[in-house]
Amino acid sequence: MNTCHAAAVVDRLRARLGLAETGSWTDEHLTAFVRYEDNPAVHRGLREAVYRRRLALLADLLTLHLDAADPAVRRDCLDQLDLLAHAPRHLLQDVLSVPAFEEWLGGPPDPTSAAGLGGLLAAAQCGRTEPVVPWSGLVAPLHLGRLVVSGAGGRVSVAEDGTTRVTTSGGTVEFDPLLVRRPLPAGTTPTYVLPQTRHSGFVLDGFDPRLTDGVLPAERLDAGLPRARAWIDVVDSGSCLLSFLDPAAGNQVDRTLRVMVPHHQPDGRRFGLPAREMISTSSDSTSGAFGISLGEEDPLRIAEALVHEHARTRLRVLRWEVPLHRPDRRRYPTSWRRDAAPISDLVPRIAATTLVVALHHAALTAVADHRWPVGRLGAEAPDEAVLARTAARRSDELLREISRALMADEVLPFGRRFLVAAYDTVSALRADHA
Repeated sequence: MNTCHAAAVVDRLRARLGLAETGSWTDEHLTAFVRYEDNPAVHRGLREAVYRRRLALLADLLTLHLDAADPAVRRDCLDQLDLLAHAPRHLLQDVLSVPAFEEWLGGPPDPTSAAGLGGLLAAAQCGRTEPVVPWSGLVAPLHLGRLVVSGAGGRVSVAEDGTTRVTTSGGTVEFDPLLVRRPLPAGTTPTYVLPQTRHSGFVLDGFDPRLTDGVLPAERLDAGLPRARAWIDVVDSGSCLLSFLDPAAGNQVDRTLRVMVPHHQPDGRRFGLPAREMISTSSDSTSGAFGISLGEEDPLRIAEALVHEHARTRLRVLRWEVPLHRPDRRRYPTSWRRDAAPISDLVPRIAATTLVVALHHAALTAVADHRWPVGRLGAEAPDEAVLARTAARRSDELLREISRALMADEVLPFGRRFLVAAYDTVSALRADHA
């Protein structure tokens, strides 16, 4: 088995998913994307864009490095790929959707990456009744829903009742992947349980090094810690508030984001913000994962962070398929930073702020109509006058920034269509609350 065999496997994976060379983005699709409407064609287009990107990265990696890899590593990687090529289609989709997938593709195949691919296969296997998937926990921890298991190499199988069993040469550990019903440590030891939100089902993962590299320090939260339970309540309150104020946006967030990295609360002054300002993050390489700094307990701020990082994630995926602008040439003044920003920063900010502005207007409508869900979410309604001023200010700033971006020489025709749709959306919201 060699690189040619690996390339054939990747081609088979593409065929299994029925992937076209690229997606089709009509004006109708683009408008639905900007307005965060529940459009099945948009959902499918974004999902398939992730599959295309990751299969292309996999093919490039194998072409560059597989023939030169250690024979044992090469055999392990090809065995894993063969297994994936014959696995059910939904398992293939699950594996390609794992936020850490691209980090596994970070370099030449080695024992770490071979174990990582096995871990991704087994993680996707969670909750499925077929097939039995090889797994190695020698290097990479295995994330099965909320439970992380470390120990010797083994096999993972899922019984019809949903109980997952990890069998190794040293023994077996058995647990329910959703409720962690009855762990039986023997040979392989469950080391910690990952907390998970109740409303949107975000897994809080501060342990996986493939997700935690960044400027903000991650906080490792075991599900049994009081701090983890308190943070789950905070995130759930923001997620529930978002779904109440803007059900379509809440649904989009649930479709886009899967893993939350909890960060220590940094001193915001390092970033030109107030000392206790909450900070959220996401990156190109871990699509579906995002981070929020701990310490902020305002559900509306949490809701803002969710829609902000979700919007940035969606736009990254769209830009993999269709470029919106040329490489940066000059910088443009903005309302959110002291120095000017290149177009590559301005466009994602516009995408994220468009949905945040829509959330502010939805919140203002709820307050004005006396529909704010006090008590159920544990949050007092914001002051109507303050919220109205904030919504108006941010709308006006965003409209100015879209106008600047539309004048930029770097913007391509598709990017111009995107910006016009964003301008029309924000203008309509501003007019409704003038």
